[in-house]
Amino acid sequence: MYVHLGADCLTRVDELVAILRADLTRDGPTREMVQSLRARGKLVLLPGGAPRSLVLTARGAFLSPFSTLTLLKRARQWSPGGKEDGVGRTQ
Repeated sequence: MYVHLGADCLTRVDELVAILRADLTRDGPTREMVQSLRARGKLVLLPGGAPRSLVLTARGAFLSPFSTLTLLKRARQWSPGGKEDGVGRTQ
């Protein structure tokens, strides 16, 4: 199954590695990772507003205008098993 990340971008649920808040990309190791992805042409900025999430996949990364919670709910909807609690963790 697929998760809509914004604009015309879909990614397969089984390719998702992580969904992070975009504000975590401003400093530290996450910032270095984003800079490296950008330099290698593996980072896509999706249109539709300011980035709210950084979505890491097996083939690259996307800065999405959707919140991490929205994307997590969409991904959990298609993942096998696993009920989610209020913050998206499986029980």
